[in-house]
Amino acid sequence: MFKIEEKIPDLLTICNLICGVLAVFCCFSGGDTDFYGYSVIVKSKLSMAGYLIFAGAVFDVLDGLAARLLKVNSKHGKQLDSLADVITFGLAPTSIVYVMLLHSHQSDWFLTTMFHLPLLALLSLAIVIGAAIRLAVFSSSDNQTKSFIGLPSPAAGIFFASLPIIAQYNTFILPNISFELSPLLFNPILLIGLSLFFGWIMNSSIRMFSFKMSNFTFKDNKLVFMFLGLSLLMLIVLFWLAIPIIIILYILFNIFIKNKNEVQS
Repeated sequence: MFKIEEKIPDLLTICNLICGVLAVFCCFSGGDTDFYGYSVIVKSKLSMAGYLIFAGAVFDVLDGLAARLLKVNSKHGKQLDSLADVITFGLAPTSIVYVMLLHSHQSDWFLTTMFHLPLLALLSLAIVIGAAIRLAVFSSSDNQTKSFIGLPSPAAGIFFASLPIIAQYNTFILPNISFELSPLLFNPILLIGLSLFFGWIMNSSIRMFSFKMSNFTFKDNKLVFMFLGLSLLMLIVLFWLAIPIIIILYILFNIFIKNKNEVQS
């Protein structure tokens, strides 16, 4: 017998998918550019794409939570979730980086002179390729319930989603410190390097801790609570700028733990 509650996780997954598709639409909806691509239209469209990816991440969390609470476990639901994630955390971030690269050609004389930047911009495909491979492996794996092998694609997706949002605000201010962030964020060498790095780290063999907790005791979840506390502190101080820093720290934390375990063994 058909039960509507069994379809709630799938509906939330479809909302995730819609957010990803709309984010791609935003990236390619047009707009004139100026030096570093700082036109109001382009920046607002890319930042809107970033917000949509964050919204997709919320729906991604909710569909898993709903599935557990309603005790819904279906193979097609898992496949649908992976397909939605490829769009929201693979194709949409790739679109953001691709457009940022196309609008950054005036910021780097070397790349403009020696290479054809639109072709180099295709290196942003490393993000969606990495996400697709990672999700294919994850959907067929049964040993990533309590931890992950490689960086989860949503983490990579929200990293790139945060970049145009940070660029929209442009200026980072602390006591006695103020500097523009757009020249850094639109730097083509940095964007290409990040694309290749995240395409690789999503499919690396590095074991990464999960935020899923079987209980809420500090003793059993010390690392998770410490990391969440540090992340909250950075969000309060740095706002959107904290997002990419948190993702990088998450990667470094897990690399440190891996090396520590190898030394101890």
